[in-house]
Formats: sequence, structure tokens, C-alpha cells
Amino acid sequence: MLVQRSRSLKARLRTPPLMSTGDVGLNGVVERVEAELFTDGRNDAVVRLPGRRFPGVLIQGDSPHILRSDLADAWDSAGLLLAGLDALLTRYADALREHVIPRPY
Repeated sequence: MLVQRSRSLKARLRTPPLMSTGDVGLNGVVERVEAELFTDGRNDAVVRLPGRRFPGVLIQGDSPHILRSDLADAWDSAGLLLAGLDALLTRYADALREHVIPRPY
């Protein structure tokens, strides 16, 4: 039996104390909408907005910055891995060509 965990965000979250319906945000009026919440409301909540067929992932504003920082740290390591993989693929392709075996890709 399939149980749908979806609940509206409105049922789970209260209006922030500093803003209420119709308040003006940094870029104009804040629009309040009901959305379906498919997971708990952590940093990577799965949410479906009205009019959308599929849910999306809501991430907090600092998460992209953290991910970018992590990726920048990994960039040097990724370059070394890519160079090693390129060398391996070249050696593989050379061996197949030398023995007249077609590449599987």
C-alpha cells in the first residue's frame, strides 16, 4: 500500500515573525503560496510548487556557496584523476587498435 507523505508547507511552517502575508520584501511584495512537502524540512527539502508536475529540491541560501567551495577544493584532485583516466583510456585504445579490436564505445 502506497502512503503519500505529502503535506502542505503551510501546515508545517508558520509565517516568519518579521514578515506576514502581504509584507514588502527586499524586491517587492512577498507572495505566499501553498506547496507540497514530501520530506522533512531540512536543508534539502523535496517540495512541489503549484503548477509543477514534479517536485524540486529546496536548498538553503548558503548551501550553493558551501558546495562551490568544496568543489574548488576538489578541482585540483579532479584534474589529476582526469589526467590519469585519459592516460588509461589512451593506453586501452592503443592496445585495441594494435590488435584490430574495435572499441566498445
